[in-house]
Amino acid sequence: MMKNVLVTGGNGFIGAHVVNNFVDKGYKVFVLCRRNKSDNNKFMENVKNGNVEILQGDISTIDYSNFPTNLNFIVHIAGL
Repeated sequence: MMKNVLVTGGNGFIGAHVVNNFVDKGYKVFVLCRRNKSDNNKFMENVKNGNVEILQGDISTIDYSNFPTNLNFIVHIAGL
């Protein structure tokens, strides 16, 4: 069974590397991003295509009830 991980701040420099590492290991990765997908974000452009799903929101205001419930890990890198 595939493991699932949520990475907050996964669209930043460090976060994008963390996301790629999980993708390489076969994880399904959910990335919480504050920025809109249409924003110019050079770090997300380098994230490998794979089992990555972008979740739009801010960690201080998001409704967590809409998050995936089958997460094995949460990696918190986002700043406030």
